[in-house]
Amino acid sequence: MRTRLAAVIVALLCATVRAEAAIVHEGSDVGKCDGAAGLGNMSGNPCAGATGTFTYTAFGIGNGVLFSVACGGNTQPTSSTLTATGWTITQVKAPAGGSQGGWLSIFKAYVPDGNAATFTLTWGGVASCGGFMNDIEDEFSGVDATDFIDNGGFTIATAANGGCPASASITPNVNDTAVWWTCLDTITAVGGGYTAGGNDSVGDWSEWKVLTGGAGVAQNPSFTTSGAYTIGAVTVKPSAGGAPLRQLLGVGQRLALFFLSRPHALWSLFRVLGTAAP
Repeated sequence: MRTRLAAVIVALLCATVRAEAAIVHEGSDVGKCDGAAGLGNMSGNPCAGATGTFTYTAFGIGNGVLFSVACGGNTQPTSSTLTATGWTITQVKAPAGGSQGGWLSIFKAYVPDGNAATFTLTWGGVASCGGFMNDIEDEFSGVDATDFIDNGGFTIATAANGGCPASASITPNVNDTAVWWTCLDTITAVGGGYTAGGNDSVGDWSEWKVLTGGAGVAQNPSFTTSGAYTIGAVTVKPSAGGAPLRQLLGVGQRLALFFLSRPHALWSLFRVLGTAAP
């Protein structure tokens, strides 16, 4: 009986672990135009105008991808669009920022297939991006299948000096989110439990971390940085929204503890199911 009791408890605990749909950062990519040439995943001569193209090969079908895109120049773009064949892309944040820190826009999409895709980025209301454009991608698995943005309400902020501010904050609505920041600046490192995401080699980075719990708790960025900046953020919702998963985890734990404290209940279960007693 002890052997079977142990087997049932182990099965419960294993089922609990499988129910934990943790977000995983699968990878990043990045591109930019520098002078007249596209570097990284950005091709052609996007700095000559207000339209650029870049390629991206996703890490897994159904994953959620965040796109941080930037435009230089003195004039704020009135719009930004991002398109790719086969992809459904939604704008999270319209262009905002400043002429010194740069103009930032954020998009999201679910990966539709495993094929490399060519994306077209277009900025409206400007003739060019003043000799600078970039793109940063961060891809996450284990995300909500309907809308993986938990909190997209952070207002893009900018200033002429001071660096990406540690005082900026975004608050997750549910537990177990990924916190994602993107900043245009002169960044050299990240801290505070974050991992560096994309890095365009001229000081513009993203960073991310996956929380345990954390609903309702403000989260701050942690960039080593100085100078003019433009910063944006979202929190990424886990599969099933976070809280229900923790409730399911609690059910498994309670069942395991119940059988540990009441082995006769398991004996009765064996008898009801017609399992021969040892």
